Amino acid sequence: MDAFVIAGNRNFGFYAYSFFAGKQKNQRSTVAFLIALEILSLLGLLLFNFGSEWIWISALGFVLGGSFGLALLFLVLRAGDIETTTELSGMAQSVGYFIAASGPVLIGSLFDYTGSWDYLIIALIIVAVIKLFMGLEAGRQGTVKRI
Repeated sequence: MDAFVIAGNRNFGFYAYSFFAGKQKNQRSTVAFLIALEILSLLGLLLFNFGSEWIWISALGFVLGGSFGLALLFLVLRAGDIETTTELSGMAQSVGYFIAASGPVLIGSLFDYTGSWDYLIIALIIVAVIKLFMGLEAGRQGTVKRI
């Protein structure tokens, strides 16, 4: 059931926030909302997980879908032309997928070392705060310049 809830909310968040954020002059408020909801959901899993996991997992699915859609939207909105979009996309996706591929190994190793999910959720909250600062910068109006 959790996988179904995550997948459904992820897809809804992906389309809803991509559409909504594309209509704004800058996407900083969208980034702030998504990260605030992510941190709230992680805190919910950490502190209030007695029978309410599906609420927090649903919200995380929505946030992850919205964040991924927003990241792809940033590639298009921040590039001024097709060549810049291609270069920006290649760089961002290469780095992003490398980080994403190393995540399960790092999280699994941390779980093996600590034996608790609490430390992992705290680590994800720290990552969410880092994402907030990066997202607020990426959400500013404007385009990147080719070097």
